[in-house]
Amino acid sequence: MIRTAILPALAAMLLAVSLAACGGSGTKTTTHTVGAGSSQPPPPAKTFTNLPAVDQVASAAVAHDSIELAGLTGYQKIACLKDAPEAGGGPPACRADEADGKDVEVLPSQHCADGRAWIRPEQVPDAFSLALPPPTTVVAAYAPKADPAAFGGGFGGTQVLVFQTGAAGASGASGAALHIKDGRVVWIETVCQNLSEFLTPERVDSFIIDPKGIAVPAPPPTEVAAPTTDVPPPAP
Repeated sequence: MIRTAILPALAAMLLAVSLAACGGSGTKTTTHTVGAGSSQPPPPAKTFTNLPAVDQVASAAVAHDSIELAGLTGYQKIACLKDAPEAGGGPPACRADEADGKDVEVLPSQHCADGRAWIRPEQVPDAFSLALPPPTTVVAAYAPKADPAAFGGGFGGTQVLVFQTGAAGASGASGAALHIKDGRVVWIETVCQNLSEFLTPERVDSFIIDPKGIAVPAPPPTEVAAPTTDVPPPAP
């Protein structure tokens, strides 16, 4: 008897729950509960430069948040080329399902003068992880000089963040530079031999953060022509 009485009550309860989940009218409603482990807005960026968009990139880099950095990436749209080499600075290679000349989204990357490559969006988080291994610290930030000879002419970057990564070796500190335009990373550079390569007078228009612990190369000496004096020819 007790079991017989429980079953109708249980059925009524299940029916009430079902109607509530459907909004009482047959329309399905999904409810998201925010709790521990749910997605939350990123914490406010630390102040490095007093430029909020640049500081957001710097904070993500120092925190090794490659996913956040991927979300702060500004891709270039470049026409791909069938059978193009993967490196060298030429057009990005088309994939098997891409027509020759199709515009594809890529992030430029450079290691040393000739190590130029194009990174596809799904590869970008790994590219940031490789370029910014821990520990990572901000050592400088600057407004770059215009350099038409640079990879892509600099891709329009208006700020450059310079990071030291890992421990300094015999040849000097290793690191990376992130070129930023409108709060988006548009070009990744990694150092070849010494971090000071990113801080040469040919590159820097003005410092936003003066270099910390990195010797800045001196500008080349300016040649001053020796004064000339007009000496009259001897009298005949």
